[in-house]
Amino acid sequence: MACLPLSTRTRRRNMALRNMMISIIVIYYYMNVRLSNLIRNSNVACISQLRMDRRTFYSLCEMLSDVGGLKATRNMSLEEIVAQFLYTLSHH
Repeated sequence: MACLPLSTRTRRRNMALRNMMISIIVIYYYMNVRLSNLIRNSNVACISQLRMDRRTFYSLCEMLSDVGGLKATRNMSLEEIVAQFLYTLSHH
């Protein structure tokens, strides 16, 4: 059987979906890089953004997990959840 070319509308829709997926992947990549820079690389950045050092941050994450029952979701790690919460508290 001969392979018929896709219609213009289908090609545009496929290209739009592909571009959207690529942009989502890029956004998640940069969010992960920013989080790594914030809590994994230096105490100075962690203190200035979250108002606590890395050791205290990881202790808080462990306490919230063990005592509070906070769990990571399919889309966010526990550290990311806690970092976003602390960032919101410290800057607003």
